[in-house]
Amino acid sequence: MIKRDKIALILGPLLLVLLGAALRLYGIGRDSLWYDELYTIWSSHLPLASLVREEAASRHMPDYYLLLHFWLYLSTGRIWIVLISFFSGCGSILLVFLIARRLFNKKVAFWALAMAAFSPIMIWYSQDVTYYSWVIFTTLLSFYFLIRAHNYGGWQNWFLYFLATTLAIFSYTFSTVLVVANFVFIWLIKDRKRSQLSFYLTHALLLAELGFVLALNFIFSPAAGLFRRASISMFKDKLTSGIFSIRLTMLGGPIGSFGGHKELMIDLAVIAILMIVAAGGWRFWTGEPAKALTVYTAILILGPILLYSLLADTTDPNRFYVWAVPFFLILGSAFIVQALKPASLFLVLAIIWFAIFALPVLERHDFSNTNWDAAVQVVSENYRKGDAILGFPINGFSVAAYYYQSDLPIQGGIIIDDKTVRLYPAGRQWSGYGSSQTESVLSGAQLASGINLLAGKTKRMWVLSGDGKMFPKPLSINRNIPIYWEKINHWHVGGFFLDLYQRNR
Repeated sequence: MIKRDKIALILGPLLLVLLGAALRLYGIGRDSLWYDELYTIWSSHLPLASLVREEAASRHMPDYYLLLHFWLYLSTGRIWIVLISFFSGCGSILLVFLIARRLFNKKVAFWALAMAAFSPIMIWYSQDVTYYSWVIFTTLLSFYFLIRAHNYGGWQNWFLYFLATTLAIFSYTFSTVLVVANFVFIWLIKDRKRSQLSFYLTHALLLAELGFVLALNFIFSPAAGLFRRASISMFKDKLTSGIFSIRLTMLGGPIGSFGGHKELMIDLAVIAILMIVAAGGWRFWTGEPAKALTVYTAILILGPILLYSLLADTTDPNRFYVWAVPFFLILGSAFIVQALKPASLFLVLAIIWFAIFALPVLERHDFSNTNWDAAVQVVSENYRKGDAILGFPINGFSVAAYYYQSDLPIQGGIIIDDKTVRLYPAGRQWSGYGSSQTESVLSGAQLASGINLLAGKTKRMWVLSGDGKMFPKPLSINRNIPIYWEKINHWHVGGFFLDLYQRNR
């Protein structure tokens, strides 16, 4: 009987991990790549020095891009390039199980493993050529070794935690939050005397490492300005207005913020936690592991938003919730097993599922519902030597043309609104966020003159833009195209408008 239980304990998680892997393999590489994926591939092909500069300028940490850079030496196939995310996703499933088992018990671990294996958002990012799946994996790895070091002590365990956290720090722009969350988690656990010296020394080293990262950003990438200008202005208007502009839903969210996926996700997550408390889970929440993990998860979700609100020039913490999803699953599994009454189980699970699983997938679908492949193919098939190609956004069409091995001479810029466009210099193609070229913000007659300069003396001109769903319509462009250009063809392909003009004089 004991032997059978041991076999079940091994086979059960193994089967769930294999099932999760199969779900992540199903349909992999089927959809068209979206902009973030195309940019990731483009930048990962750069020489190492240029790659590091480019990622600093685009406000990304270099871990994933460096790994993909060497990965692409082996193959550039559509399936191959996504395998880093796939393996990271499979590793995350296993880490969720191990963490839940160490914090709670086997039953909670099985629930958490099942939820992670079937999680649509974790499956989605495991099929994505971006760093999100890698960030989830490195965050979980850091947390796992943190628990291991705390439970067993020893310099070896703390060194492994240091290495894992270092990997995580160089994976995500807002990893400062991770170091803070790890420190707070251990502080909330009662047994703080164990390995106290190694705990403080390790985090002192991590803070020094973070300082080193910020110093490198300050010195080598002033174009990015991630912390340089922010440190000067953060104590001005941002300090006050930033705190009150955080789009959380603790206070005003349920009333006025149901318009966005992120806000709605946090709304429903808060409601789910309140329902859990009402269902009799308060006594469970006051237990050390649950309380500490709840605070930890909250820091991972709120920390990037707080940094974004306070630091003037940081990048938007887009999809900031991704690295917190596995911990919410572990916490939800613990509540399900130990706290919830059967009558409220279904309703709370439905809310958690919608908040943590479905909404991020909806948002991810909004971003990826574009077919760059089809757009580039239409232009390539109808392109004549000497045609002027104006792409809006220029960066999107440039990296798409690169990936699909089309040497189209794309110029253009970024559409700001219905009247204004940011145009890049005539004769200059987009070469990354770290390039020194200066674009001009134009409207009206100046924009018409700028379009004329980009077109030059060519007889045909392409205007490539969004259809209004993901990228703006070309209203500002159409209003300012000189009258001697006649539209002779129009395509509406994969979320894009492709307009072909011919000069009449």
